[in-house]
Amino acid sequence: MQERPLISIIIPTYNSGDTLGAALRSVRNQSYSNLEVLVIDGASRDSTADIAASSGIGNLKFLSEPDKGIYDAINKGIGRSTGDWIYVLGSDDILAAPEVMESLAESIRPGDTYICGCIENIGVKNRFVPHIHCSDLGQEMNWKNKLHQQSVIYHRSLFGTDLFNIQYKVLADYDFHLAMRNAEVQGRNIRLMVAKCAASGLSKRFPLALYKEELMIKFRRLNLMLALVNVPWVCLKFVMKLFGRRR
Repeated sequence: MQERPLISIIIPTYNSGDTLGAALRSVRNQSYSNLEVLVIDGASRDSTADIAASSGIGNLKFLSEPDKGIYDAINKGIGRSTGDWIYVLGSDDILAAPEVMESLAESIRPGDTYICGCIENIGVKNRFVPHIHCSDLGQEMNWKNKLHQQSVIYHRSLFGTDLFNIQYKVLADYDFHLAMRNAEVQGRNIRLMVAKCAASGLSKRFPLALYKEELMIKFRRLNLMLALVNVPWVCLKFVMKLFGRRR
């Protein structure tokens, strides 16, 4: 019988009182019991701490202190976690069903360093954002972040020397995922709806800063010719997303 690995669920928060309760309920309702939950808060001034304290989740750790952004919070969570596997849940997202963590754990095979599935985008306000996104760490990563962070569990070994680069405020996960792809890590994508993700996050508002970061990352992680070809493509994406907003 396969050992039931400990999965650490990291939830970065900042003034998340309106949404954190639903995120934590979706975790509390999981059929898989070998979980630890780390709510890493950036010194919120609302009800975030109270909601975490009243979550009813026994194995929950709460840290609240100033940070340098969402990826700094995630890195703190990784450093304080003890799980074999790590999952990041947005404070305004929810796990798609009570069996999600059970299904992910059962999908793990020897040698895997990641398992990814699909997410459902909720409240989409741009016609170019798909309702359903199924992740993959293939060649499409040259053009866009095909590995959605809320769809993937990472094996702890991926964070042996590197964490998310907090230089990037919006796309540090893309930078990390390209490094995974370049290292040819072993993992699989499965047909599982993992999370329902709100369209309220910064990356879904498509600020100019997002596209600047994308180009910085591509010039860092891709060969020069491919990075140069990406320049007009990234500019085109910016224009498309700008005019794709639904009123």
